[in-house]
Amino acid sequence: MKIVFITIQNPQEKLKSILRVSYKHFEKKEPLLFLAPNDKAKEYIDTLLWKEPVGSFLPHVATDRPTEEIIAITCQPVNPNEARAVFNLTAHPIDNSNISFTTVYEFDDRTQPAVSKSRYKAYKEKGFQITLTS
Repeated sequence: MKIVFITIQNPQEKLKSILRVSYKHFEKKEPLLFLAPNDKAKEYIDTLLWKEPVGSFLPHVATDRPTEEIIAITCQPVNPNEARAVFNLTAHPIDNSNISFTTVYEFDDRTQPAVSKSRYKAYKEKGFQITLTS
C-alpha cells in the first residue's frame, strides 16, 4: 500500500487538495473513496464536491451502500464503490486488513503536526511506501 501525505498549511489548502485529488481520479475513471470521521464531515465533503469549482460540480455520492459512482463518501468501514484509493479524513490511520486499498491519501497537516507525525509513524512501522507531496 502506498501512502501519500499531502502537506497543507491551512484549511483552504485542505479543500484545494480534496478537489485536486477528486478531479484526478474522476478524469482517469479511477474510483476514489472519502472516509469521513462523521456524518457532518461527510455532508461537508458532499456539498463541497457539488459546489466547487464555482459553476461546475463533480459527480459523486454519499453512501454506505454499493454504488457505481467513481467518487463515494462514507463514514463507515465499507468500500461502496470498490475503490482502490481512499482519502482518509479520520483521526486514525487506515487499517487495510478488511479493505484492500493500494493508495491512501492523508494530510500532513502543519496546523496539527502531532497527529500527522503519529500517522506517519504508524504507516512506517507497517512498512508501507510513503510519499510526501504538496
